[in-house]
Amino acid sequence: MSRVLINKYYNNIDRAIQHGKSRNETAVRNYFWMLLNEYAQEKNYEVIPEVAALGTNGVKVYPTGL
Repeated sequence: MSRVLINKYYNNIDRAIQHGKSRNETAVRNYFWMLLNEYAQEKNYEVIPEVAALGTNGVKVYPTGL
């Protein structure tokens, strides 16, 4: 993965923390998704966002890493 993409990610995180005053997952996960997707596109792949699936008890679950 290129240092340019990683530096862009860290700059985005720093801005999000500065303006949003939050470090929790929901505040920064979009920037991580953007980092992964930009890298994946270089390899002709695409990162799919969370997709709901039915769990064993019929409850919707949102697995990560699909």
